[in-house]
Amino acid sequence: MLTHVLEEQARREGSEDSGTLAELIVQVWGECLRDESLATTLRHGYEDMYAVWSDLVATYRAAGHLPADVPTEHLVRTLMALVQGFIVQQALFGTVSGEMLRNGLRTLMTADAAAQ
Repeated sequence: MLTHVLEEQARREGSEDSGTLAELIVQVWGECLRDESLATTLRHGYEDMYAVWSDLVATYRAAGHLPADVPTEHLVRTLMALVQGFIVQQALFGTVSGEMLRNGLRTLMTADAAAQ
């Protein structure tokens, strides 16, 4: 889904290269370190994203797909970290596929805790 979102957003901006969009996102993040007004705008966007993902977590919980014993903030921040990390890898390396991320996450999530 992440690759699809990046590709779709790139197409909407007139580009066929989702890597270029990822590079732009990373540049904006860097610029936020020196431009407080841009940082405030980005923060508002993240707050909106946080609210949407919190609703998604609630929906998954209601359907019995997520346990109730982990705070919503922990789950949402983890999802955001995954997306941000994916964007950084896409910008820096350009060879990260959605399949790679899915396979890696599935393996990590199904690993036998006793074997670790």
